Amino acid sequence: MTVMQQLLDRWVDGETVTLEEFGGPDVVLDAADALIVDDPLSLTEILCEYWEAFGPSQEQAVRTIVAAADADHPDMDAVHDALLVNEAVLPAVADALVNALSDHAQNDGLYGDIATETWTRLAIGDWCSSLEVRGHLRRRAMHVGAAATIHLVRSVGAAVNTWNDKELIEALTVLGSLDEFEADVHFELAMHQLGAACAATNGAIALDGIRATVEHLRITERWDDRVDARAYLTPLEALVRFASGGTVTADDVAEARVRVSEYLIGYHGLHRHWRQGHADVTAGWALLLQLLTDAVGAEDEHWFAPGDVIGAVASLYVAETSIELVARNSDTSPIVQTGVSALVRPRLVAAFSDHPPATGFLDRWLADNAARQETEPVLIGAVESLRAVVFDQGTLRPKDECGPGERRGSALPGTDAATFLADVLRTRRQPTQHEIRLTRRVVADISRIVPSHLMTIRPQVTSLVLGIVQFTSHMLNQPQDARKALPFLGAMVTENGKPVVEDKLRDALCTWLIAASLSADPEPQAVAGGRADIRVTFPEAVFYIEVKRVLTQEDDERASAHYGDQAAQYAVTSAPITFLALLDYGFRNTRLDLETVIWTTPHTLPGVASPYALTGLRIQANVATPSAATRSYRARAPQA
Repeated sequence: MTVMQQLLDRWVDGETVTLEEFGGPDVVLDAADALIVDDPLSLTEILCEYWEAFGPSQEQAVRTIVAAADADHPDMDAVHDALLVNEAVLPAVADALVNALSDHAQNDGLYGDIATETWTRLAIGDWCSSLEVRGHLRRRAMHVGAAATIHLVRSVGAAVNTWNDKELIEALTVLGSLDEFEADVHFELAMHQLGAACAATNGAIALDGIRATVEHLRITERWDDRVDARAYLTPLEALVRFASGGTVTADDVAEARVRVSEYLIGYHGLHRHWRQGHADVTAGWALLLQLLTDAVGAEDEHWFAPGDVIGAVASLYVAETSIELVARNSDTSPIVQTGVSALVRPRLVAAFSDHPPATGFLDRWLADNAARQETEPVLIGAVESLRAVVFDQGTLRPKDECGPGERRGSALPGTDAATFLADVLRTRRQPTQHEIRLTRRVVADISRIVPSHLMTIRPQVTSLVLGIVQFTSHMLNQPQDARKALPFLGAMVTENGKPVVEDKLRDALCTWLIAASLSADPEPQAVAGGRADIRVTFPEAVFYIEVKRVLTQEDDERASAHYGDQAAQYAVTSAPITFLALLDYGFRNTRLDLETVIWTTPHTLPGVASPYALTGLRIQANVATPSAATRSYRARAPQA
C-alpha cells in the first residue's frame, strides 16, 4: 500500500490529514488523474478543505474539481454535494461546472440523471439560467420512460416547487404513472400544494390547499417506509381538524414528534442531503401543533397562566415567518406565508373573545414585554393585532378585571425560553466539518464502551450527540458580559454567594434539542425513583442528560466520578448510554476548546458488571474575554 493510499484511508476514516502530510498542493494535483478514477470524492474533499492553499494553481485546481464532478463514479452525487455546499469553492468552479454537467446531462442512464439533478440545483441557486434547465427537464421526463431514476424525479419536483411551471407539473405527473415513482411524485405534488396553501391570503384557500396536500400524502403513505409522508400527514390532519372546530390534543403533539423523529433519523446523520429542507421543516409543523395545543387551552385551565397562552398565540400568529413551514429557495427572500395564520386566526380570536378578562391579560402582557429588550418586536405586534381584533368583537370588560387565579399587578411568566427558541430556529445551520469530526469521535468512543448496544441505535445516538456538540459549540461563542449574556453565563452570584441557574442551562439545552427536531422534555418524573433533568425520546431508545453546577475548576475525571453514579442510574432501564452537562463557574483566563470540553468515559455503577458510556460536556460560564488574555500578557511582560 502506498503512502498516499494510507493517507487517503485515514482521511476516509474521518481523521485529520494535513495538506503537508499529503505532500502539498502540487503532489495532490499530480495524483489527480488516478484519484479521479479511483476516489474522486476524497480528492474533492481535500481540494475543498485546503482550497486557499491551491491559489497559485487555481486554474488547474478548477479543472481537477470539474473533472472529478464529471466522472462516472458511484460517488458522483456525493462529489456534487461536497461542491454545492462549499461557499469558497463553488463561486470559483460554478461556470465550468455548469458547462460540464449540462453536457453530461444529455447522456442516458443514472449518471445523466445525477448530472441533471445537480444542474437543476445550480439553476435553483441562480448559478445559471433556469430556462435551459426547465426545457431539459420537460424533455427528459416526457421521454425517459421506465429508465428514469429517483434523481430525475427529485429534479423535476424541486423545479416544480421553485418555478411553479405548469409544463413541469405535467412532466412530474407523467413520471408518477410509473409504479416505482408513484409515492415520490405524490410527495413532491404534496409539497407543491402545501406551498400554495401557506402562501394563501385567506383561510378558505389555505384549507383547500392543505386538504389537497393531505390527499397526496395519503397516496404516498400507502407505500412502505414513507416516514416523510407520515411526518407531514400527522400535523396536517390535526390542523384541518382544528380549523373545522375540533381540538388538537397532547397526544396529537406527541404522535407528530414521534413521526418527525422517525423522518429525521434518515437525515440527522453527518451527511446532509440537498432535499433535507423537506425534513427540517417538519419540526416547524410539530411546533405549530404545540402552539395550537397551548393556544386552544385558552378555553379552560390555561387561563390560570394567561401569559403562556398569549405567548403561544403570538408565536402562532407569526409562525410563518419564525418557523419554516415549506422549504424555501436559498437564493431568494423568504416566501410570504400567511395561509396558516388566516386559517387558525378566527378560532383563536373566538377563544379570547369568549373570555372577557382577556383584554386585561393582553394589556398586561404588552406592558410587561414592551420593557423587555429580548422580546421580539414581531411578537409584540402580533399581540397588538390580536387585541385590536378582540376589541372589534365588542365583548371586552374593563382593563382591570382579572381572570381566575390572577391577582392585580401580578407578573406574567417570562418568555426567555420562547425567545431562545426563536433565536435557535433563526440561526440554525448545518454542522461544520469540525463539529462533524467531533461527533464521529464521540460516537466512536461510545461504541468502544458499549458496542453491542450502539449497533442497533447508532442513528439515534448520532442525532443526539450532534445536537449536543452544536449546542456546546454555540455556547463557546456566546458573550458573558452581563448586558448581553444568557442568564446562566457570567460570574453571577444570586444566593448565599452561589449561582443558582443550572435550571436555565437545562432549559436552554432542552430547547436547543427540540429545535433540532428531537423529542426532548425537562424534568421527567419517576426515572430510577427520582427526577432526571432532560429526557430525549426516540421510538427505539430513551436517553437522559443530567445537569450539574460546579463552582471551582473540576477536571473531567473528577466530575465523572462525582456525578457519574447519578447520571448512570437514570439509564438503568434503557441503553447504558448517558450524558452529563456541567455548568462550570470556575474562573478561567482563556477558554478550553470544543474538543476539550466534550469527553466520553466508561463508568461503572457499584454492583453492576457492565460499564455505562458517560459523555460529558462542559459549559464554561466564567471566562475572561480573549482581549483580556492580551492585557494579561502585557502585564506580565518585563519592563525595559
